[in-house]
Amino acid sequence: MRDGISEDVQEDKKIQPGPSTETNPLIDKEISEISPETIEENTFPLAVNDQELGSVILLSADRDPGFYTPVEMDFKSQVENSIIIGGLISMILAAGISTVVSLTISRPINNLKKTAEGLKNGNLNLRAPVKGPGEIRELSMSFNAMAKNLEQTDYLKKKLTQDLSHELRNPVSSIKGYLEAFTDGVLPPDEENLHHTMEELTRLENMTEELHQLALVDFKQTKPSIQPTNVNSIAEKIKSTVEPLAFKKGINFEYKPDSHEVEILADENLLHRAIKNLVLNAINHTQEKDTIEFGIKTDSKKVHFYVVDTGRGIPAEKLPYIFERFYRVDEARSKHQENKGSGLGLSLVKEWVDSMDGKVKVESTEGKGSTFWLTFNLYSQN
Repeated sequence: MRDGISEDVQEDKKIQPGPSTETNPLIDKEISEISPETIEENTFPLAVNDQELGSVILLSADRDPGFYTPVEMDFKSQVENSIIIGGLISMILAAGISTVVSLTISRPINNLKKTAEGLKNGNLNLRAPVKGPGEIRELSMSFNAMAKNLEQTDYLKKKLTQDLSHELRNPVSSIKGYLEAFTDGVLPPDEENLHHTMEELTRLENMTEELHQLALVDFKQTKPSIQPTNVNSIAEKIKSTVEPLAFKKGINFEYKPDSHEVEILADENLLHRAIKNLVLNAINHTQEKDTIEFGIKTDSKKVHFYVVDTGRGIPAEKLPYIFERFYRVDEARSKHQENKGSGLGLSLVKEWVDSMDGKVKVESTEGKGSTFWLTFNLYSQN
């Protein structure tokens, strides 16, 4: 019995073995090492309403990560191919885009470089093409504006030299002519001829002084002494200086002070010279029996000095240039005026007024006269 029982137990153990500690033989194998029959035995059709839609392959849940079915292998291969192709396409596109961007940026910059080299060599009329991205276009426009300013500055420098030599030559030649005439006995050195000689000397002296003042302004050596200034007080001083000159020329001079005692922040000396220059300019361009009006107008925030004349006026196309140095509205007439100026007075007015944070403006109608305005902020102690 014991032997029989032992044999039965052993037989049961063979029929009903317990949990095996052996590993699945498929776990450590690649798909290429597994027999196709093994996969086919674990493949079951997937059908709905007797219609086969696919198949299901049942494999061990604890299979090795390196184990793939043919379908998985095909999917894996397709994914890998897609990644490789996508990477190549991305590299090609990146190379193409970088080339286009590089050319788009480098060409305008090279054009700027060539233009800068041309400017350095003295070709101030060169301009860079406005092409490329927005930032490069803005840079090109700024560069061209700088080149234009350089060209304009160079032109003004040459024009200033030409005008200066011309303006200095005229009185010097006139004085030399009178002196030669006195020496040769052609003209007697009487009071009238000596008076004309002194006029030319005075004109030359005034011109050199105005040039000196412009030089001081250009080199920032004129620092206005800004302080509260009574506008009526300074206007009265100017009136007492210029009114006799107007009456001597037969010009009606009208003075209209402000009804209030107000002040502005200004350099009294520079302001006096600026307003006086405007009034003298009006006297020089006004005929006998015409009228000049000098006055002050005040509003809630501003003080306006004005000089009105009933002279020839200024053509509209010449108004933007009247504050330029040596500029004259009518060169032909100015050469024959009795009190011809140097062409620097209005330039000094603008420079002085700008240095005191004021504004200068002109309004004119040809044949009717002109009005010059000097505007300053009203000074309040509060």
